[in-house]
Parts: sequence; structure tokens; C-alpha cells
Amino acid sequence: MSRNKTCIVFLGPAGSGKTTLTHRFSYWLSELNIDAALINLDPAVRSIPYSADYDIRAIINIWDIMDREKLGPNGAVIRAAELMEVKSGEIVKNILNIDKNMYLIDTPGQMEIFLFHRSGVEIIGAIRRHVKAVSILLIDPKTLISPVEIVVVELLNLIVRLKLETPTLAVMNKFDLITSKEIIKMISSRKILRKAIRGISGVQRDLALKCIAILTNITPVKTIVPISATTGKGFEELYGLLHEVWCECGET
Repeated sequence: MSRNKTCIVFLGPAGSGKTTLTHRFSYWLSELNIDAALINLDPAVRSIPYSADYDIRAIINIWDIMDREKLGPNGAVIRAAELMEVKSGEIVKNILNIDKNMYLIDTPGQMEIFLFHRSGVEIIGAIRRHVKAVSILLIDPKTLISPVEIVVVELLNLIVRLKLETPTLAVMNKFDLITSKEIIKMISSRKILRKAIRGISGVQRDLALKCIAILTNITPVKTIVPISATTGKGFEELYGLLHEVWCECGET
């Protein structure tokens, strides 16, 4: 497998816009004459807006699991994750056999299952041994209501990087819905974020400042990129950052 091939893994909580971004970003890439493979790894999704080159529901579907094993939705999602782990070799082989130079992977809405269960770690681990992979963590701006929440997002971004062993970018989707200019400033500058945190009282302030110090040591540059999956705003900056990461991995 050529190491010139690249892979983008879209992660995020339910409703953050992973599927929409997978769809819209693939369309945006097509205008650059980049034909990306679209991969759906969510066995619980009812429908997707794109034509998948590989769809996990062909072999693992939680609706079938619920009927067959008499499980509720939550139990079926966990069972699906177990089956994905068992079939991880088959899944990875089918993905890598797709004859395209870029893979866009749409992951389950229940991010914690994919990230903290062995299935997601094993699948992405096997893929990144063959292609250069980057993870993108999608954040809903409605959750960014305070400077502390921004720190939490950056820590989650670090956890994704640690678990999947991939370079990771945090992306604030639907940023066009944000009305607070202060939030925009804080996600754009750690200096402004640090100043805002100092205005908080108590243990929360001290802990957040310590976390910022750790984050600055590990990732000195800003890691939250504002985009809109609906309008495509921010895609050019996002692609530029992705290309920088791939170049650091040896792409020419």
C-alpha cells in the first residue's frame, strides 16, 4: 500500500456534523479533482447523504442486531462495536482495497464507543500502518459557552491523538451560528483564552490554567479551526492544515 495515500477520520459527538462534513468536504475536494473514497463506519445510522464506497451496515447493522439478539439500542451499539472488533481485519482490507488516494471515514455518532472500545482503535491503527492518517474532532459551537469548555475541547483533542496515535485537529463546525465574538477570539488565541480563564475564581481557574500550560507544551499553535460544513466556509484553511500535516509525514 502506497504511503502517498491519505486518510481523514471524522470524529465527534452525536449531532456535531460528521456525516454532513464528510459529504460536503468530499464534494469540495472533487472540485480540486481529488476523488476521495467515502467510508461509513456507523452501524447505527438510518441513512447517509452520500454514496459510500464502503458501508459497515452491509455486514453489521444495529437494527438487525436488535431483532436477532433482542437487545435495546444501547446494547445493540455495544454489540456492534464488539462485532466490528472481531471483523476489523475484514473491514480494513475492504477499505484499503478501494482504488483511491484519499479516504474520508465517517465514524459512529457514539464517539465514546468508537474511541474507547478496541474496535475503533484497531481499525484506525491498521489503516494508519498503510496510509497517512489524520483525525478531525468536530465540536458543536453550542457547547463552547465558556473558556473552561474550550480547554475541555482541547484536552479531548489530545485524548483522540493519544488513543488513535494520529495527528489531530479540532474543528468547530457551525461556527457561523456563533454570536459571541469573545468565543471566536478565545478559540483563535491561547493568550486571550488564558486571560479569560484568569477572570474565573476558585479551583476551576487553577486547574484550567495548568491544563493550558500542558497543552501549550504539547501543541504550541492553535488547534481549533472554525468551519461551516453547510456553506463550506473554512474548508480551504482546513485543507491547508491537513496538507501541512501530511507534508510533515513525508508527503511531497
